[in-house]
Amino acid sequence: MWTENKYGGNVQRYLPVIVVLVGLLYAAVFAESRSLFIGFVAAGCYLAITRLSYKYNNRQLVLISGALLVVVLYLLVFLVKPNSSKGRMLIYKVSWEMFRDHYLTGIGEGGFKRNYMDYQAAYFQAGNYTEQELLLADDTYFAFNDYWQFIIEYGIVGMLVIAVIGLFLLKSIFRLPVDKKKHLPYNLAIILFIAISIAACFNHLFEKLLIQLIFLCSASIIVWGHLYKNKTRIFLVLGCLLLSGLLFFQTYGHQLKHWQAYHYWETSQAMVRAGFITEGLHHCQEVMSSLEHEGSFMEYYGRQLEGARRYDQAIEIFNKALKSRNHHQIYVHLGKCYSTIGKMREAERALLKAVYMVPNRFESRLTLFKHYITSGQINKARTCGESILSLPVKIPSVRVDQILDEVRYSLEQIK
Repeated sequence: MWTENKYGGNVQRYLPVIVVLVGLLYAAVFAESRSLFIGFVAAGCYLAITRLSYKYNNRQLVLISGALLVVVLYLLVFLVKPNSSKGRMLIYKVSWEMFRDHYLTGIGEGGFKRNYMDYQAAYFQAGNYTEQELLLADDTYFAFNDYWQFIIEYGIVGMLVIAVIGLFLLKSIFRLPVDKKKHLPYNLAIILFIAISIAACFNHLFEKLLIQLIFLCSASIIVWGHLYKNKTRIFLVLGCLLLSGLLFFQTYGHQLKHWQAYHYWETSQAMVRAGFITEGLHHCQEVMSSLEHEGSFMEYYGRQLEGARRYDQAIEIFNKALKSRNHHQIYVHLGKCYSTIGKMREAERALLKAVYMVPNRFESRLTLFKHYITSGQINKARTCGESILSLPVKIPSVRVDQILDEVRYSLEQIK
């Protein structure tokens, strides 16, 4: 078989090094991904250990490589985009509560995306947060650690699955004969496996189909090195192809099956931009049954209904959108619709939820402030207005200045 051939010469010697260097360059310059950079640094350390073991003591090489990895990790976390790192610490803190509540069975497949913002809202509503955490909060759908998110969604079973698969693949790498590790396919497979596995500790990589396929291919090549019967290898190839097909279908299956519905959605957007609101809404109504689990579409549909003053329908659609896209802006629009039809309690509840989900947003606080004034809740309006004036500014802008001026003027009027 092809894996049994030895690749000598410059290709065998330099191609793995080139792959690592290209990976580092891509991560640093094009993707601007610290997690991927750390992954390829780890892959480079593995390459150095295996290439230099005949010259130096293995223990010394491992210690030096480990120290280098720690230094790079420290520099990237605390010196490069430090606010991004601190923002992830907030996500880990909030998501820990999700794990505590569902550690046995997990919160369910896709549960992190559906429920994280509710937990973040509860965290800020409790009031035990720092100003920095307030400024760093955002609408979040990933744990920025693929393994941690998998554990949150599948509980102890998920933890065991990760442990079993991880130990199996690590054992397969360590037990791979030394002469095979020198073969180019195995060498490249191990490098990519290490890079992706480490990077996934700090980002959401496994959501991308290309990453899934590269990881699957790398793991399959590593396992191939332990198989010697052609029949077993055929089963491995068939299993790899089948799993690749399933991953492709999971990623693009819905879009392929309902391609006409997505085309109608695009047509609806074009019609709305051209001013044909009724026709655009008609297109949305026709495809809603196919796209009702597409949160972005449902939010768009709800906004168009709101713009057409069909508030009861908009409320229904917004509530459905929240099941797959738990975003603070949807709660803002939901609150506006409730307020317009006179459901003031529901409006206040929705707007407060929007504020607590991402408390650094001036727009959602302004909407709540106007709601209190409109509904005659003057004391609450004063409290809300004062909180807006004292809110630290994340990104200075003309719009923020306008909001602050508007709030000051309105507070003067209601004194």
